[in-house]
Amino acid sequence: MNTSLQPLRINSLLAQALGGVVPGSKMLIVGRPEMGMAMLCAELLVKIVPALRQGAYWLDAARNPSAIFGLVDHIPFGFSRLDVVSQAKDLDPPTIWREVLSNEMRRGAVVVVDSLERWASGPAEQKALIEQLAMRPDTGFVLSYVDQRPQLAQHVETFFDAVAIVNSDCIEVTQCRWTPGPRVVSRRPMTTEEVASRDEHKPQQRKGGTG
Repeated sequence: MNTSLQPLRINSLLAQALGGVVPGSKMLIVGRPEMGMAMLCAELLVKIVPALRQGAYWLDAARNPSAIFGLVDHIPFGFSRLDVVSQAKDLDPPTIWREVLSNEMRRGAVVVVDSLERWASGPAEQKALIEQLAMRPDTGFVLSYVDQRPQLAQHVETFFDAVAIVNSDCIEVTQCRWTPGPRVVSRRPMTTEEVASRDEHKPQQRKGGTG
């Protein structure tokens, strides 16, 4: 994990809660479904990719590729630097993420794993995925849609440089290597348009393969 650099100050709510983002760090974003975690990560992704001058991979098992591109439809660097990887009907999820993390992904990319539970069922697979990501130099965001934090395996949080819990009214950062904490940052209620957009992007029938 690379936490020797100063955090990048990026204008997004998630980055504000974390006190910036350190390139190469790994962050766990936890929250119940429909808390807008994917939207918060997409907002940050749009700004962090140009800042780092890197590409990005969104390992998507919770939505479909068109929904992810919809979240980042204002990407200033174009879709050529964003790859969406989806689950495939003829391959089990661990086979896909192992292949992508081990072989296909560009080194130094920004990685969003959405979500931990959908890509790796059970503590052993989840630990393996996180360990694989931790060995890479990438800046990584792992989303975990759980109703209660105790549902996460006890070992999981120790692999991350930062852990943020997304609630409807705030983002709670319980640990962060570069920011004093714990800390809580308020978030405004979602507007009617944002709720409609969230509902529009609820999980639909997934397309197989990579995109």
